[in-house]
Amino acid sequence: MKRKNRLGLVLLTIVFVAVAFVIYKMSTFTLFDSEVKRLVEFDVPGQEYKLRVYHVPSNATSLDYIQIRKFKSNKEDVLENFERYDSLVSYLVSDTSLELRMINTVQMKPRTDTLMLKLK
Repeated sequence: MKRKNRLGLVLLTIVFVAVAFVIYKMSTFTLFDSEVKRLVEFDVPGQEYKLRVYHVPSNATSLDYIQIRKFKSNKEDVLENFERYDSLVSYLVSDTSLELRMINTVQMKPRTDTLMLKLK
């Protein structure tokens, strides 16, 4: 009789731990990556501000995109969002424009696109 009680207690403990583990996993589960990653930061020649390039991951309502922000006096302003891109290949900056070469690596046949952004 004691053996059945002991076996029942062990099984009940295992079930309790399994249920607690499933509840923990379900409560901490995230479907989408939410970390915005800074890819690069650089000074703009002849200007008193910096540009920062971020990768913003996809979520339930939008795809991945590359975001360009202007950083001046501890304040960031969004200049442009380039949707459907997830990687920055290279950049070339002058005092009036920013040339970006970006790629979407998720596509079956990824291609590099060159995009221009006029700086004010």
